[in-house]
Amino acid sequence: MEMDTELLQVGDIYLVKQGMELPADSILFSGQDILVDESSMTGEPEELPKFAVTPQNYEHNPNPFLMAKTMCTKGEGKAIVAAIGMNSFAGKIEEKLHIEDEATPLQEKLEVIANEIGKIGVWVALFTFLVMSIRMVIVNS
Repeated sequence: MEMDTELLQVGDIYLVKQGMELPADSILFSGQDILVDESSMTGEPEELPKFAVTPQNYEHNPNPFLMAKTMCTKGEGKAIVAAIGMNSFAGKIEEKLHIEDEATPLQEKLEVIANEIGKIGVWVALFTFLVMSIRMVIVNS
């Protein structure tokens, strides 16, 4: 049974399988021997074990959290979708990477000053050219 991961909604349950890219931020509630490669999100070079949260282990921090766009490298289980799209951890990272940098007030002021200095430089160069041209005419007369 193949699922269309683009149709997932918060609260949906899906099967986590070895070799699959996780489609959404999720909480693992069933499964065993699950390893996830989160290096694309966290930079951690090692695969991390994930344990299903149960009424018996929830107080002992079982690490049931699965992040979107990470890879399940071992095991099989079931997870419930907690966040999708731009609300997921991966979505927030993508959003930050695609924001265009706006000029700060300091950068805007520095740009104005640089333009003014450029205009002054052009006027000084024209004045110098005019004075040198007049000097050359007077000397050669």
